[in-house]
Amino acid sequence: MSYFEECLEKFNSLPVDFREQIGGFAATQKIEELEDVYKIDLKFPVILVAIGELQVDDVPEYLQKKYGLDEETTGDILNDLLVKVFSILWPKPSPLVLEMEKQIKNTKPLFSTAVEVKETFIKGLVEIFNDQSGLAEEMNRALFTLLANNGLLQEELAKLLYENQEVLTTAIFVVEDKNQSATISNWIKDFIRENGSNIFDNLALTKFLTSSLNAKILNPEERRIVDHLLRLYRNLSFFPESMKGIPEDNWEFFPIERRTARIELPAKSMLAINQEMIPEPMKVVAPILEKKPAEPLRPAVLDMGTTSTPPTLSPEIKKLQEMLKQYSANSLEGKAIAAELKRLRIK
Repeated sequence: MSYFEECLEKFNSLPVDFREQIGGFAATQKIEELEDVYKIDLKFPVILVAIGELQVDDVPEYLQKKYGLDEETTGDILNDLLVKVFSILWPKPSPLVLEMEKQIKNTKPLFSTAVEVKETFIKGLVEIFNDQSGLAEEMNRALFTLLANNGLLQEELAKLLYENQEVLTTAIFVVEDKNQSATISNWIKDFIRENGSNIFDNLALTKFLTSSLNAKILNPEERRIVDHLLRLYRNLSFFPESMKGIPEDNWEFFPIERRTARIELPAKSMLAINQEMIPEPMKVVAPILEKKPAEPLRPAVLDMGTTSTPPTLSPEIKKLQEMLKQYSANSLEGKAIAAELKRLRIK
């Protein structure tokens, strides 16, 4: 089974309601509108994000490598996807988060002391993992400042993280054939059971999130949260080794989904832009044909050495053609398969 087929299979295993939201007619129409603007295929990247195979903040880098686009353009694409497509992947912020966001805008530090940070590591981590208003950035700033002045704080926080009893996810969580509470502590222990207690790379993390008993059944949002928890566990527990090879400007404890600032287009309506992209209709002039006397018919000669044979389709193309019959022409899966077939035929 190819990587493309594996991803489609994972997408089809998602809950029906979620799949209809992200892959239904309305969402697919929005994706195609963006494809018309940027002239690239965006259906497969959307599927990768939906199944947790691609992190949202990695979309620009993925598009840069696949299509050779510049950073500014991929930042624009990500912003458009966030607003028009990916927004359904995240719930609306809670009143507490909105209040914290207001405090951040007023430049009031949220985590200014070691005591406040420790309290958050006991009963406030889930709020940060669910937040999109800047709490993670605020906590990172506080951690780097406090750890620079308190060498023992890192070990204390790592212990609090390991023992945290906040419930992180809602799906069934099983340990040794027994249902357990899906707490932060139990998720970390579950990861250590499979991967050991040493520092780990992103490959080990991805494998755990996609194939482990408890993680593979999560919806994309909860898988993202577990991903952020385990990155925090690695970044904090193994610091500074966990930041090896990373520019200091990008050092972090809590993972940050970095988004490139959107560059506004010049003051010109999209209608005008779209009209400029439509080429002028070609004027077809019928050629004047000169009549010539008909030549006498000659018997056909069969050349056995030049007999042409129809091109042979590859097994991958044949399989995708069969898969295409299973989906509606307007579905995200169907359109993604059609785009993949087109790519394979051009190769």
